[in-house]
Amino acid sequence: MSALGRARAAVVALAAIVAVTASWWALALWPVDPSAPEWLLRTREVCFGSTSDALPNAGGWILLVGQPLGMVALLATVWATDLRAGLALATARVGGQLTVGVVLALLVAGLCSVAVRVRTADLDAFSTGAGDIAAQLTRVNDVAPPLALTDQTGQSVTLGSFRGRPVLVAFAYAHCQTVCPLIVSDVLSARRRIDDDPPGVLIVTLDPWRD
Repeated sequence: MSALGRARAAVVALAAIVAVTASWWALALWPVDPSAPEWLLRTREVCFGSTSDALPNAGGWILLVGQPLGMVALLATVWATDLRAGLALATARVGGQLTVGVVLALLVAGLCSVAVRVRTADLDAFSTGAGDIAAQLTRVNDVAPPLALTDQTGQSVTLGSFRGRPVLVAFAYAHCQTVCPLIVSDVLSARRRIDDDPPGVLIVTLDPWRD
């Protein structure tokens, strides 16, 4: 490849990095409603993580910032001379200067938008009314929905098999070293306090592959 071809290829590579970076940042930070398509919400969560204010988590920010910087640094290291020559060639004409100026202006505007998005992320209105939360909860005197689980022996366990007696259901897993032992201890303690007809106890694991 000639020197001119390498210079143009370096500029094209830089433009591709800028375009891909802009797409990533738009995907990660563009405000979306909860009613957005499921694939979009899942893509954002898988690629950039998610926090309570709908911003990327720490890993997502590392990807958004570190990946573009790493690619630009690699390009500047491998094609330093060709990149300088390509940029000089691109800005040699008025049209090229205008294009570079527009791109830089869009980058500055994008960075300003990101700053505003981050600063106002925790100001989005949300409902904290007790009525809204209570409406989503199941009342303790409601009839329990059908439940079928597999126990440690491979047998199916249903709530129907406990019909006529109370059942305590708790969630825990064996490798949990913090809150799970406390939950199990409280459940067993509550069971021991009922002398007449001790309720059944179902501990549902959240890590069945290891438990």
